[in-house]
Amino acid sequence: MKIKVIQPFNDKENDLAFRDIGTVLEVTEQRGQFLIRKDYWRISDSHILYKTLTNKYLASVGYDDILQRYKVLHLNY
Repeated sequence: MKIKVIQPFNDKENDLAFRDIGTVLEVTEQRGQFLIRKDYWRISDSHILYKTLTNKYLASVGYDDILQRYKVLHLNY
């Protein structure tokens, strides 16, 4: 499983290696689930999420298009 750091921390399982925001690593499923629960990581480059959570699907369930929302908020200034 590939995961991406969302807040920096010292990795106790890897000799207290510092993990900075944006770092992407391959870890076991069990380790990945632990880190996700601790809110250190998010799943990165997930093929299934990429294919299932499309912009079209998110719009159909009521979510705003992030790019369109950004343009409305920031391009009017």
